[in-house]
Amino acid sequence: MTRREVAALCCRMVALFFLAWGVTQLVLVLPALGSAILGVASGRYGVVEGIFTPKVTMYGTLSCSLLLVAMGISWKAEAISHLMAADDPAPVTGPEFSAAALMPVACAGVGMFAITSAMPNFLRVMTAVVFTDSTLREYWDDDDWRTSLISDGLLFAWGIWLTFGSRGLIRLILWARSAKPDHAPDAEQALPSPPPTSAG
Repeated sequence: MTRREVAALCCRMVALFFLAWGVTQLVLVLPALGSAILGVASGRYGVVEGIFTPKVTMYGTLSCSLLLVAMGISWKAEAISHLMAADDPAPVTGPEFSAAALMPVACAGVGMFAITSAMPNFLRVMTAVVFTDSTLREYWDDDDWRTSLISDGLLFAWGIWLTFGSRGLIRLILWARSAKPDHAPDAEQALPSPPPTSAG
């Protein structure tokens, strides 16, 4: 891999982390959105704020911004690499260190980040059930806790998939990185060859 290829790969790894942060913040929208929907439906709080409460707006804006940053870094990785490294065709790594070999490591790292982000709520519930008089049914009957557990379960499943089953995503990223538009044939090849001239 050349210096620019290494820089582009680093940009895509950073984009994966931004993607994980964006999904984490997007998951946090679900409990707030569920509470807002329940408040609108019941109207038991007196003044109904609507679905787009300040918490929903904050988490939604943050998650969309992080996802847009991840998309921009991933799509412009080659252009960013031109600013980060010199155009030197000499490889700086051995053949064993390639994008195909390092992308699974990056996906596994992002997957572990998602798993560790989803685990605290499950650990809190299990600790409370084991060491206090609370029951799992009480947490499940609570609207906020149920929505939080479901959203963390989705984040946990996404992390497991990234860690152990992300080969399809890796193939898609590598295909997008290596895909190039077909070039038009050269002018000399496009023009017909002139007829041979007879010797006079």
